[in-house]
Amino acid sequence: SQAGVDIPYQKISAQKQDYGITRVQKPFFRNGSYAIYFTDKDTNWWELEYRAPELRYDALRKKGDQFVD
Repeated sequence: SQAGVDIPYQKISAQKQDYGITRVQKPFFRNGSYAIYFTDKDTNWWELEYRAPELRYDALRKKGDQFVD
């Protein structure tokens, strides 16, 4: 859920100095997902994402191709 992204965002933002997190991006919607990105002290990027059930990859694969001739 969105809360599953918002709550960690708040905790990460509040404690980023304690864990060496260097950047935290605010949650945002893009391409059917809601996510945050942050970097650790080794400059690794991390992502926390919520994707609507109908837009999860397994659901999209079940739909199959949607092309019309």
